[in-house]
Amino acid sequence: MRISNLRIEEKGGCSYLVVDICASFTDISNIWFSVPCEYQDWLTDDVYDAFLVAALYPAMYYNEPIIIDGNVSHRLYYNCVHYVKSIIGYFRDGMSDIDIIVQGYANAKKKYHHIGTGFSAGVDSFVTVIDHFVHETDLDYKIDSLFFFNVGSHGGGGEVARRKFISRYNYLKSFPDEIGLPYIPMDSNLFDFYQKYWEFDAGEFCRCAGILVFQRALDKYYLSSDYSYKETMFFQFNRATTSFSELAETFTNPLLSTEGCEIISDGGQYMRTDKTILLLDYEPARRYLNVCVSSQDSARNCGHCQKCIRTLVCLDTLGMLDKFSSVFDIKDYHRHKFGYKCNLRYYYKDNAYNKDNVDFAKKHGKPFPPYVIALIYMSFVRLGWQFDKIKRLIKKIKCQ
Repeated sequence: MRISNLRIEEKGGCSYLVVDICASFTDISNIWFSVPCEYQDWLTDDVYDAFLVAALYPAMYYNEPIIIDGNVSHRLYYNCVHYVKSIIGYFRDGMSDIDIIVQGYANAKKKYHHIGTGFSAGVDSFVTVIDHFVHETDLDYKIDSLFFFNVGSHGGGGEVARRKFISRYNYLKSFPDEIGLPYIPMDSNLFDFYQKYWEFDAGEFCRCAGILVFQRALDKYYLSSDYSYKETMFFQFNRATTSFSELAETFTNPLLSTEGCEIISDGGQYMRTDKTILLLDYEPARRYLNVCVSSQDSARNCGHCQKCIRTLVCLDTLGMLDKFSSVFDIKDYHRHKFGYKCNLRYYYKDNAYNKDNVDFAKKHGKPFPPYVIALIYMSFVRLGWQFDKIKRLIKKIKCQ
C-alpha cells in the first residue's frame, strides 16, 4: 500500500485533506477527510500521521506493507512499529506483521492550541463535556471545541451513512451553540475501503486518525471511553466481545498520540451507571441525550436497542424516567420493562453492562427478577423465535 501526494483541495464549500493511495485490495484511489472551509487551517497537511493510523488495520489484514512518501511523527511511527501492531495481532488472529516505510520524521507545525472532544449526545460524550468543560477549572485541560466525525459509527460508509451523519449533526448542533463552543463536522471516505463490520475491529483507529487530522490545531483531545477500567478488565478475562475498543482502547490511545497532540481516554473512572447519575442534574442532557444505535430518527431514541435499554433501566432504578420523557417513549418502556429486565438478568455474566445494571438495581433496593424467572421467560422467548423460523420455512415451501 503506497500513500502519497498529501494535499488540501476545495470543493463545494468544503476543504478536503487528501492523499493518493495504491493498494491491491481496493480500487479506491484516494483517502480524504473534509471540513467546512472555515476550518481549513485546522487541517494537518505537512505530516501523514492520520493516514498511517487509518491504513494500519487494513494493511495488516490484507498483508500489504505501508509505504508513505512523506514524513510522520517519530513517536507515532515508533509506537506503531513496536507496540500497536502487536496489540492488533493479539486482538485478531491472522493479521500480518507488515513493514512500515516512511520518508522521514517530522512534527506537525502548530497554528492553534485547542482542546477538543467529540460530541454525539451519548452518555459518554455528555459526561466528558460535564467533567472537562462545565466543571473544569484548569485552562490547560478545559475543552474549547467540539467535533462530530463520520468515520464509521453511522453505519459504515456510503451515502446512507453520510445522510445519517448529516441528520444527526444538524439535530445536535444547537447544543454547542447553547454552551458557546464551535462544533466541527468532519466527513471522510474511510469506510469506502474498510469492511463494514470493521467499526468494531478498527473504529478505534478511525477515530484516532480523525483526531490527528486536526493536530495542527489540537494540543489535547478527550476520546470518550464506553468502558470503565473495571469493565475493561472484565472483558480481558471474559472474551464475550469482538470490539477492539472494549479490550484495548485504554492503552492504545496514548500510543497513537504524537509529540504535539495527546489523545486522552476519558471516562474509565466511571461505571456506566455512575455516568448516568452525573447526567441527572445537567438539564441539556434531558433534551439532547441520544444513545440509540438502531433508530433512523436522529431526534429520538428507539427505546429497545441494547443501548437504549441499559440507559432506561438505570434511569428507572433511579426513579428519573420522567426527566427524560422528551427523548424516550416512557410508556413503551413500561410495557416492555419486565422482558428487558429478564434479558439483562439472564445474560448477567455475559456482559459487563448487564452486570452493572443488575448490581446497581439491587444496591438501590429495586432488584431484578430472580434468575429462575428470567430463565423461564427467556426460554419462552427463544421458543417463540423457533416457531417464527418454522412459520417462515413453511411459508417459503408453500411459495415454491
